Amino acid sequence: MDNCKVCRGTVFYKEAGFYFCSECQTQNEERREAILEQRFEGIRVTQRKIANDNSEKTDQSAQWSTWELYNFVLIGLTDELIELGASSDIKLTVLQLWAFYLGKVEVAFTSKTCRKVPKLARRYHKRDADIIYGKLKSRKRKRSRASSASSIISSQLSEGSSNRELSKHKRLLYKAEYERLVSLQTGSESDALSLVSQSLASIRSGGSQSSVSVEKLKYSKHAKSEAKRVKQLSKKLPRAQRVKYQQTHVTTKYRTGPYVITPMKLWAILYLALRIHDQSIHLADMLRYSREGHLSYYRLDHLLPAEIALIESDVKFLTQSNEITHKGMRRTCAEMAKFLFVSEISCPDFPPLIQRYCTDLNLPKGILIYTKRLVALSAPTMVFTHSDSLIPNYEGRAMAFIIVVLKILLGMDGITEYEISRIAEKINRKLGDHWLRSMGRTVDGSRHNNGWIEWENGWEDR
Repeated sequence: MDNCKVCRGTVFYKEAGFYFCSECQTQNEERREAILEQRFEGIRVTQRKIANDNSEKTDQSAQWSTWELYNFVLIGLTDELIELGASSDIKLTVLQLWAFYLGKVEVAFTSKTCRKVPKLARRYHKRDADIIYGKLKSRKRKRSRASSASSIISSQLSEGSSNRELSKHKRLLYKAEYERLVSLQTGSESDALSLVSQSLASIRSGGSQSSVSVEKLKYSKHAKSEAKRVKQLSKKLPRAQRVKYQQTHVTTKYRTGPYVITPMKLWAILYLALRIHDQSIHLADMLRYSREGHLSYYRLDHLLPAEIALIESDVKFLTQSNEITHKGMRRTCAEMAKFLFVSEISCPDFPPLIQRYCTDLNLPKGILIYTKRLVALSAPTMVFTHSDSLIPNYEGRAMAFIIVVLKILLGMDGITEYEISRIAEKINRKLGDHWLRSMGRTVDGSRHNNGWIEWENGWEDR
């Protein structure tokens, strides 16, 4: 028991499940008594334990899956976009896209009638498999008299007993514990329940250990398709290389596609939400915000709550080293839009976008007027369809209108600028020859001097 924070006392008394200092009557907030009720094979088991708030936080933080961490990251990125000027309506859209995406990759929201276990992708984090399929190393429990039977099971399991024998011993152990419970009805009921709880806990711990070696990992349908594809690719390889190739190889299409969750996929969801609501923040703005540090991408660990204790591997996968590009994001957003069946991507209004670019480039007002007139004469129809491999480059098209106006006003049509350059070169050559003659020099660089010509290598009689 910890010391009292007020008087540093060590004697505490319990009242209503809480512990109070005997000297100053101060409640110890770090420890309390919790009553857990569980059912095993129709038997209700009550277990009392002293809970420590700090230890509970540490245990919970060590069991966060990568999908839950990405959930916090997506919330933080959405808040950053709202602070940068996006409408708060995108938060609900981001939530809907994220929930549908988790359902498509078979992580969550896969069934309304029963509870299903999340499935893994072809490339997954080991901690996710440990959390989902019970491979976390549990704390060592103190041995008791009632756990002698479970020790026999674990010893037989270590010797390579089959699952059928393990199930048989489990049934016998349950039956023995039930008969012991009936025989102890005349005694203290609390002692009997505590004895059963210890024995059942030991059985559960032994069962979880046995599941580590026999339970198979469940993969999503996309991961299974990828495994078949890799198996087809490995047919021509030698047998020694074929097994390792089938276990570890992942194709580029699968790795860069929407089937593996990465921070770039989170950015794609954010961009789709911005386009659905027709916001003034475009992809080029997102890239600029990331370079300036206003929108997170390369470091995402600061978006997690403070109570989540991160380990070195968490910080590593939340840190991105690859440079994000405009074309790469457009390809990723297009694949994500097809994967999530997002077809209503609105084309932005070009006049406000052109006006912003003209202001940023400090161009004359006449350029803006003529560019708006050109857009009105030939309005672009940039509609995204599922047959497209890239999201349309809206920012590039707006800048293209400005460049066309500049070329027209300055006479640059692909021919005139070359003619102007050739004429300017001839004029410069004529002016250079006239200047040389006025200085007493010839075209070849020599100079007249009393019948002699001064050459670079010395004097020579003419």
